[in-house]
Amino acid sequence: MSSDNSTRSSTGCSTTESESVALELQQLSDFDSDNKSHSTIGTSINIDSQDSGKESRTIKKIKKKKGFPKKKLSFKDQFLALTLKNWYLQKRSKKTNSIIYIFTIEFIVYVFCIGLIVHHYLEETIPENKNPESYESDILANPTFPYVDTPSGSPDKFEGALSAMTQNLTFYFRRDSNPENQFSPILTLYDTKESLDAEFFESYEKKSNPIDGGIYFEHLDLSPDSPKVEYSVYFNSTDTTSQLIQLYKQSQLEGSTMYMPTFVNAANGNIFKKLWEDDSSKSGDAVDITIGLKDFPDIKRKESLDIMSIELPFSFSFILHMLLPVFMVSVVYEKENLLINLMTMMGLKRNIYWLVNLLFDWALYLSQLTVFYIFVAALRFRFITQNNFGTHFILFILWGNTLIAMAFFLTYFFKKVKSTYIIGIFLVVLLTFVLPTYYWAIDASGSTPYSTIFILKCIPSIAFVQALMAISDASAIGQPGMKLADLSLDIENPGSSYLFLVVQSIILYLLAIYLYGGFDTWLNKSKNFIKKKLLKKKNLSQSNKFTQEEEEDEIPQDVLDETERVKKCDDEIRILGLGKTYPGKDGNPPNHALKGLNLGIPKGQIFALLGPNGAGKTTTMSILSGLIPQTFGKAKLGSISLNKENMDEIHQIISICTQEDCLWASQSGWETLEFFARLHGYKGEELKKRVTQTLHDLDLYEDRKKLISEYSGGMKRRISLGISFIVDSKIVFLDEPTTGMDPSSKRKVWNIIQQKKADRAIILTTHSMEEADALADRIGILENGKLRAIGVGEELKKRFGKGYKFSMHTNNPKNDKRAHKYFMKKYSNAKLLNSLACTRNYEIPKGDLLLSTVFNQFESHTDKLGILDWGISHTTLEEVFLRITSENSNAHL
Repeated sequence: MSSDNSTRSSTGCSTTESESVALELQQLSDFDSDNKSHSTIGTSINIDSQDSGKESRTIKKIKKKKGFPKKKLSFKDQFLALTLKNWYLQKRSKKTNSIIYIFTIEFIVYVFCIGLIVHHYLEETIPENKNPESYESDILANPTFPYVDTPSGSPDKFEGALSAMTQNLTFYFRRDSNPENQFSPILTLYDTKESLDAEFFESYEKKSNPIDGGIYFEHLDLSPDSPKVEYSVYFNSTDTTSQLIQLYKQSQLEGSTMYMPTFVNAANGNIFKKLWEDDSSKSGDAVDITIGLKDFPDIKRKESLDIMSIELPFSFSFILHMLLPVFMVSVVYEKENLLINLMTMMGLKRNIYWLVNLLFDWALYLSQLTVFYIFVAALRFRFITQNNFGTHFILFILWGNTLIAMAFFLTYFFKKVKSTYIIGIFLVVLLTFVLPTYYWAIDASGSTPYSTIFILKCIPSIAFVQALMAISDASAIGQPGMKLADLSLDIENPGSSYLFLVVQSIILYLLAIYLYGGFDTWLNKSKNFIKKKLLKKKNLSQSNKFTQEEEEDEIPQDVLDETERVKKCDDEIRILGLGKTYPGKDGNPPNHALKGLNLGIPKGQIFALLGPNGAGKTTTMSILSGLIPQTFGKAKLGSISLNKENMDEIHQIISICTQEDCLWASQSGWETLEFFARLHGYKGEELKKRVTQTLHDLDLYEDRKKLISEYSGGMKRRISLGISFIVDSKIVFLDEPTTGMDPSSKRKVWNIIQQKKADRAIILTTHSMEEADALADRIGILENGKLRAIGVGEELKKRFGKGYKFSMHTNNPKNDKRAHKYFMKKYSNAKLLNSLACTRNYEIPKGDLLLSTVFNQFESHTDKLGILDWGISHTTLEEVFLRITSENSNAHL
């Protein structure tokens, strides 16, 4: 039995609690006294073992050159690293790939089949009809009946022809070969109306020199006593080359609810004008006019509901919306798992991160769009075949840009992947079916104000669907399709939707940049004197307020000594008066998470920062790594001052093992380490050797191809540790690096940390006192945001330990009382710590006990007092920690 650390009875059948801890520490820490190294402050213990020899040798092989890289992190290296990372993840993303390819194809085929089914069951045969029935409308009862008085290109010619009408009761217009004389009247006499009907019927769908329109006067009497005019106006809607027809189609495209072709309007307008002029000069009574409307003669044909023109806008919109939740989830996943923060702290620039995501999302969208075009064209959708390619391709490109911008903007409001998926799908349904159906309904009414249409089109999806509707209508059955020349900025024209999408994407990108703090760098670098003055006054006032509070507490001497030392030293990490205050909410006072920390850590030293939850450990590391800004105080990492302007430089010299395992579940161990090594410019053979060596050191080389999702908790912690040492960083933050590891893995990790500390300053946080005792050259204990003690572990034990801990276990309650009486007789100054189930723990002052006499005093009385087991040990670091934190906690009660 060692007299320094622990003493136990030779007859005891079990160890005491403190002795078990000591034995576990001894098993975990196979100390080699020949390998102990010393830093400028305190002692460092180098942990080694036979099975770690390989790791030690391999680490030496890889460090061919000393020092750290001086060059800045390369844009090209980081861009490539992120692109490859996204590619690896995309290959394994079954959901995304299914949406891009399988779902797109299936839905297009589904839409096509629905069109075929509807066409088959609703198709009807239209019989030949040379003389359709007419229907009448009283023009005076319908004063808003749409006819024009002077249509472009025709009134003069009709005015000139009116005199001929009084003498020739029948004439019709035929298109001339000269385009400028499309409306020139050619007078031809017919004996009967039937002969004129036959002439027009023969012109139905005639490809060469068809008849566009005609007028047949059955009775024309303009006498002042009983004027009477009876006539028929013919219009050929089948001539797709005629300017008249183009005007007719354009009016239909613009959504006229009641339309009479320009030709008919021209004839009616001029005849009505002539009649009214003659009547007003001779009679005060209005002329009784009845208009009869009649369809053009039909040939036998088959006709069906054009379901495609109705369903295509909604179907195509739905397909090209499905990537919205995909784009959102990729970012939210890295937010939820703190991967964005880890990549930033490991040196990644945020603008590169968003650029790569933007380009990668574009690649996914274009991939889906390519599949979309291939199958839509293969199935001969009129949307593609009838319309000019530019009309829909430009629209789809503008929509892709808006979709990505909308996804970036929306990701700011989500923190969990699961909720992002659910709400993302809900948004797709809302934006592609619910809102567009509402828009379609009010648009079909024909009475919607422009202001309402404008407001609705401010929703990106509505603008997209409105353009799809217009293009689809232009390519409906019997329609010629749409050309780029048909686009305009009129609010009801699809061209305005293109402009809406451009403006909306710009606004959404700017909002996303603002929300994610993309303008912070520009604001911080601006030379706004007033802003800087206000910030400075704010910081000073907070600092002064805190200083007054600080003076109320007694500052330990070791903390004061450290403060004076830091002011004069040139350590790798220098922290002077660092503090963080969170503003109070809901009437609560401000929360001082860190209160003027002073600390210095030289190169080659491991500093263990201990403290209970909420003491300020994570706040300290978050400030130093640039995750959150300090409220007051300053720090230097290397030769770089800690501020926002210098964070890019600081991130080049630091690395971190986060408390949580910030890893991509769909990446392998090799790919994860390779990514972070690429961020810092390692490539080629050097990259391969570095990743291979790190995996060997972590004892994970055989599992390098496994996905992180298949790793155990301990394996994930080792990968997280490997991330912090894969690059040559001057400063390393290790936040509870061995949580969840078994004793064997812990020992290997401790060896790695010890071997890596030579050229680095390392800050270690842990809840394991054994780990701090084994690894740390110095230990600092934080409580309530303040440094309460600092020093080498053994010094802290001597300084704060009040003596020895004695444990005793007896066989029954009666002997328990007798043994207690005997013990207190021998050590009257001892303090009973606790008593439970015939087990008692005491604290004995150092001066009251000689270890050489303990054995004789108790070994000879074990049988007589019924003592089954007893032991004695020094004060442990855990007891020091508990004493410091409890005393300071009680002081604030």
